[in-house]
Amino acid sequence: MIKVQFKNQYEDTYNNKEYDYADYKDAAVGDIVVVNTRCGYAIARVSQIDALQTYAGELQTVEKVITTESEIQEKKDAKAKRDATIRKFINDVRRKINLGYISGFTDNKEYLEAIGQLNEEELNKLVQILKQ
Repeated sequence: MIKVQFKNQYEDTYNNKEYDYADYKDAAVGDIVVVNTRCGYAIARVSQIDALQTYAGELQTVEKVITTESEIQEKKDAKAKRDATIRKFINDVRRKINLGYISGFTDNKEYLEAIGQLNEEELNKLVQILKQ
């Protein structure tokens, strides 16, 4: 048996109250499912698996698994990886722009080498000083 929490129809949240449902194959906590209710189908999230039955009557069933917890996690991981790549790209471009701006003031290799070793914060401060 599993327990589910129903989705709030006005927000992307799930109610705290849990309801008993018949188990389904490969059930996992966090799966988003469509379940039978006395009022028709509803969206719910699996909150417990292998739970003890607290409801005395016949259990309703899960009709369809919409998204598994592993798929949800994969999407989050892919988004985090994409966001990190974009942040790195933005930082690299900013650094290149700042180094290009500074290199316009000198062709002294010693200065340029020292400036190239600055971290982002130091490089940004130097650019701000030069723009004053």
